[in-house]
Amino acid sequence: MSLNVLELRYLIRSAMINKQLVDFVYENQYVLGEPHVYGIKANEIHLLIYQIDGQSSNTRLPKWQDISAEKICNFHLLRYHFQGKRTTTNIQKDFDKVLEFVK
Repeated sequence: MSLNVLELRYLIRSAMINKQLVDFVYENQYVLGEPHVYGIKANEIHLLIYQIDGQSSNTRLPKWQDISAEKICNFHLLRYHFQGKRTTTNIQKDFDKVLEFVK
């Protein structure tokens, strides 16, 4: 199922507010994780996710993954929750504009 930008933003925002896990397909790989930051980088919409399971071509999981939102397919909110904001050094710093983030 392909979502438009507004539908995807609504689902991501809902996941962040409720601290819900999400899953989706990104570049033909299954991703399961915690959405933490949604915003603009170099004029593109991006999602920073803490991937806890799924497929990864070059590194071990869990890991932080920066995802181009336009390449997300089959996005789903799951009924499972995560603790919330992870301890990191300013994960929002790479974004030109932050639209949503986990509080």
